[in-house]
Amino acid sequence: MEKNAHGEERRQVEKAKIGERLWIGWIESFVGQFRSLVNSVRWSSEARWRRYDLAMSSVESFFITKEIQRHNTQT
Repeated sequence: MEKNAHGEERRQVEKAKIGERLWIGWIESFVGQFRSLVNSVRWSSEARWRRYDLAMSSVESFFITKEIQRHNTQT
């Protein structure tokens, strides 16, 4: 009887350890997926700002070119 009770206790401890490992694995997986999402959003946001900067510099150069052309035709 004593031996059986000890074996049962050991099985319960082992089940608890397995459950703990499952939770830890799930949490690590969730954190990994969350990091990927954050990096994706960050890169997407940075790319959006780069496109905005490129568009603004194109607009600026367009108006500078027009201003130079206008100035050259007046002189």
